[in-house]
Amino acid sequence: MDMYTGVPVFDNYTKEDGLSNNYVYNVFIDRKGNKWFATDGSGISKLEDDVFHNYDKIPGLDNNIVYTITEDVYNNIWFTGRNIGLFVFDGKQFKRYGIRHGLHDNEILNLIADDAGNLLLTHPDGLE
Repeated sequence: MDMYTGVPVFDNYTKEDGLSNNYVYNVFIDRKGNKWFATDGSGISKLEDDVFHNYDKIPGLDNNIVYTITEDVYNNIWFTGRNIGLFVFDGKQFKRYGIRHGLHDNEILNLIADDAGNLLLTHPDGLE
């Protein structure tokens, strides 16, 4: 909000500013204030200190479609995409989890982390 007028202030970002794709499914702000953007076909963009960092060559993320992003209590960034399972980024490397790791379904539609370090996942077959 603008402190003088009370009108909301919006920041706009596009590919011209460094965002990897203008089609964004989800925006997440982490504990450090970094802004994470889940894109359709270009992976993830992170805005940190007014500089975009684009992650579009993530092993196992073949279609680069990311639907949702969250952060756990350990500062790991978790994200999902179209039928790819669950990914975690520890700030250095990406790791993928899928059905062979114990997930019930690779088509995770949404996720959220709680204050105890647990993740809640939704998929077409229910919750995990």
